[in-house]
Amino acid sequence: MLSLMNSPRRILLVVAVFFVAILFAGCGQVTPVPTATATTAPSFAPVISSITPTTIPSPTNTFTVTPEPGAPPGCKIINEDGKLYVLSDDVFFAFGPSVEELDQALVGNYPEWANYEQNVSWSSELVTVGKIVREASFQEKFALNSAVTLVTLGESLNWQLPTDSDLFLQSLTISERLVRLWDEYSHPDNEVIRSRNSKVTNGATYALYILFDYDTNRLQAWCGTYQRLFGTSP
Repeated sequence: MLSLMNSPRRILLVVAVFFVAILFAGCGQVTPVPTATATTAPSFAPVISSITPTTIPSPTNTFTVTPEPGAPPGCKIINEDGKLYVLSDDVFFAFGPSVEELDQALVGNYPEWANYEQNVSWSSELVTVGKIVREASFQEKFALNSAVTLVTLGESLNWQLPTDSDLFLQSLTISERLVRLWDEYSHPDNEVIRSRNSKVTNGATYALYILFDYDTNRLQAWCGTYQRLFGTSP
């Protein structure tokens, strides 16, 4: 009877030993682990590239001016500190000459301009250059010295009257750009522009300096023309 009772225990013991043997045998086999191929992660370091202006040349802090023969003696656009100064902001935004004074200034200097007349949408009659310039200088959003507008217009065209374009539109475009450039320099938030143009004294000078592509000789000519037309330096 005891032998029969122990028989199941022996069977269980044999089964247990068998499974333990299988377990150890399985442990001897190493299951391959997938291997990852190391790759170099892309670098996120910033790449600094040089940026070359394409439309506006870099300003210079050294000015050279070649005076034109017969240039008025009062037109010195480089001051004692070596800084560029063409006119003050007060003159830039002054009321300026009247229509009659503008036309009269042209008579002895640019007679073809004095005789020029144009049809415009805001007048039922032909208007003179003086009327065109005066109207272009006084708009709803700004008021610019009409003498500044006239001299800038004439110098930008080399005093050659356009034969197939709108002189009023050109005058208005110049006036708007001058005021916009003045604001670009004078705005309190634009310290970067002022620091890059540290040799320019004010917004009015900056506006002309940019409009004439940083050409100080053209600014010298502008000053001479202003004095010749209106009898005083700007």
